[in-house]
Amino acid sequence: MEIKNSTNTQKNVKVGWCIYNSSGQTLLKGNFNKRVNANSSLINDFYVKDNVFSQLKSGKYKSQFWVNDERVQKEYFTIAHR
Repeated sequence: MEIKNSTNTQKNVKVGWCIYNSSGQTLLKGNFNKRVNANSSLINDFYVKDNVFSQLKSGKYKSQFWVNDERVQKEYFTIAHR
């Protein structure tokens, strides 16, 4: 994820993320706060730990991200043949 701050002042951002199963149940979630300097970008990678990922069963899932409580991305993915 890359968050750009194109203003002349430092910004505080709140980032949240979740993974849901096909029935809408929240399986993983988290959030953190970061500061983004003026006229710069913040790059942050997200990973699901191996031990948590291995517990996901075959099926469809949804991943969502929020910045300052506004949804900015939603992706679907499928795990096949577990």
